[in-house]
Amino acid sequence: MADQARLLETEARSRKTSALQSLLSIRYGTSGWGTTAFPEYGLMRPDPEYMRQWSERWFTAGNAALGLSGAVDGLTLQLRSGSRMPSPELTPVASLHTPAWMHERQAGVGIGFVGPRSIHFAGLMRSLARHGRARLRFSESLSYEVAENTMRLSDRVAHGILWADGLQENMSKVWTGLLAVIDQVRAEGPTETELREDVAMLRKTVEHPSWPLVVMDRLITDELFGVPTETTDDLIATLERSTPADYQALVDEVFPTALALVPDGVAILDARFTPVPIWSQHAAQGREYRLQAPRTALQGQMTRLAVGDSAISLTFGVGQVVNVAFAECQVALAWDDGSRTLISRDSFRLHIRPADWTGGAEILKALDARLPKNRVVPMGPRPNPDPESLSGAMAPAARPTRRRWTFNWRRAVIAGTMLIAFYVLAAILRVALGGH
Repeated sequence: MADQARLLETEARSRKTSALQSLLSIRYGTSGWGTTAFPEYGLMRPDPEYMRQWSERWFTAGNAALGLSGAVDGLTLQLRSGSRMPSPELTPVASLHTPAWMHERQAGVGIGFVGPRSIHFAGLMRSLARHGRARLRFSESLSYEVAENTMRLSDRVAHGILWADGLQENMSKVWTGLLAVIDQVRAEGPTETELREDVAMLRKTVEHPSWPLVVMDRLITDELFGVPTETTDDLIATLERSTPADYQALVDEVFPTALALVPDGVAILDARFTPVPIWSQHAAQGREYRLQAPRTALQGQMTRLAVGDSAISLTFGVGQVVNVAFAECQVALAWDDGSRTLISRDSFRLHIRPADWTGGAEILKALDARLPKNRVVPMGPRPNPDPESLSGAMAPAARPTRRRWTFNWRRAVIAGTMLIAFYVLAAILRVALGGH
């Protein structure tokens, strides 16, 4: 099991977090679909008994679907009986109020929407991407790629993302351009010509040799979600009946769910969007601890750790608080030196290094007593020096090199001669001007 876990961890570390994963994480925190943006901490120290119980619950005949591209003789799968498991929960982070935006280190602008699982929603995302390409690539030459993607989150809900890349210096224009595209479709809808082209494109896709694989994937997904599968003819008929007004109404429905990722440095001036909270709204009530060796007097005065019965919080300054309720702690990474890294339901991350604080042993004891045992993951040795340490002497600042002072006779004589000449010239001018 340890060998397989190591292989899976190696694979996981080779993957980069996508804009889609970041959007889902910001929207849903560390539960359900939001977990796709986080490392698979369970692979660090796999528990054989827990894995056995998990597999007995999930790997069952009632929760599996198999697709084959051709007939296979004598194929049987020995799976225990079981029930179809529900899709991941779709509970947004409580402090998130959409439409919202957040700065993220991405090479483009991404806007995510939550909408109905329907052919109309997928069609809307395609329409937005077409309008975006027409404007940002072919008209303004700001983006090389303008793309969209839809993904089913449950039997009734889907997620759509609109993405456009660009140079760093053009990102503000890319952002305003995408918003203008959304507002245009919201006000006018796609044209009748666009709608006919969308149907024609789907018909052409159906004729492609790979289309049966698309159908098979849809059949499997519908089986796992427990919903009936619409035929391709039904989907095409639905699109043929669509009107621009249908898409206008759909934009009105999904725009309030908009969540945007924009690169650092892009100012968000659209009043419809509010920033995603990056600090907790409340601090824990309990015993407070101070840094043992603050690096500056201001840091020592402002930074404090509070440990209560139900939560722990770290305050860096006025309004800068990270709070994690013990009941909402999704994972607690336990390091050999006693450090603990807590990640909350709403994705807040709090690292505590007991050696940084007066009463560090007491802090560690309180954490171990209050944190849910099934959330603790042993992580092994902590990096040394710890890059997240809050105390200890800072590296000495480089002092400016002082030049050794020496007396230069040559420069002194030249300076003195010039000074005497200046006074003589001034006296001559004064006499010539009659003493004025």
